[in-house]
Amino acid sequence: MSDFTIKKVCGDNPYRAAVRRIYMQSFPLFERVSLEPFFTCSVNGAEMFVLLREN
Repeated sequence: MSDFTIKKVCGDNPYRAAVRRIYMQSFPLFERVSLEPFFTCSVNGAEMFVLLREN
């Protein structure tokens, strides 16, 4: 069974670029919103997390 971990993505997190790339590939331009509030650690109510699987 795979082990999963959850990491918060904020500031200069190494997963930030991957999240942005997946978002851009997954949603058409007219459905996109700015991801910056999700990447700002100090904003309440807007947080970004990634689910990571080892290996």
